[in-house]
Amino acid sequence: MVNTLKEKIIGLRLANIFDVNPKTYIFKFAKNERKEQLIIENGLRFHLTTAANEKNTVPSAFNMKFRKFIRSKCLMNVQQVGMERVVDFTFGTENCYHLILEMYDKGNIVLTDKDYVVIQLLRSHEFSEDARTALHQVYPMAHSAKISMTSMDISEDTVHAILQANQDLVDQMAEKQAPAVVPEVSAKGRKQKPKKI
Repeated sequence: MVNTLKEKIIGLRLANIFDVNPKTYIFKFAKNERKEQLIIENGLRFHLTTAANEKNTVPSAFNMKFRKFIRSKCLMNVQQVGMERVVDFTFGTENCYHLILEMYDKGNIVLTDKDYVVIQLLRSHEFSEDARTALHQVYPMAHSAKISMTSMDISEDTVHAILQANQDLVDQMAEKQAPAVVPEVSAKGRKQKPKKI
C-alpha cells in the first residue's frame, strides 16, 4: 500500500480533510487536473478511494487542527516504519509536519511537527516508563515500530527452512488431490494395467 501511495499522491497538495466519523477521515489531494482521495480509518485501514463517503458538515476539533497545520501543504514522502505497523506521511519541506498512523493494537492517528513533537493524537499510551506517546512529547518512533526488518532472522538457513516447509506443504496437498489408482482384473483373473478413477 505504501508503494502505491508513493506512486499516486506524493507531490500532490492536500486540498482538504473531512470527518466521516470520530475515527475515519478523508484526505483530498489535488494538483492541476489530478485528484486523489485517501481514507484513513484508525487502526484498520488506509487506502485510496473513489467512493463518495458521507462526511460531517461541521468538522470536528480534531479535524480543525489537521486543517490548521497541514491543509494546503504538499505531501513530500510516505514511509513505512517497521512492517506496516507505523506509517509516516511528511507534509511540507523545511517546516514540515508528520502524520503518523499506528496500525496495531487500538490504532492511533498522530500529528507532529518537524521534530516529531506531538501536536495532537487520538489516544495517549505508554511503551515503558521512559517512552510514551503523549501530547507535547517527542514521538517514540523506535518503540512504536516494534517489528523491523533488521530484527528479523533472514539468514540463509532460515530462508531454506521456510522454502522447504512450503514445498512439503505443496507435496502433501498434491498427494491428497491425486486420483486413486486401482488395478483392473480381467475375466481370467489376471491383473491388467492400472486404471485411474
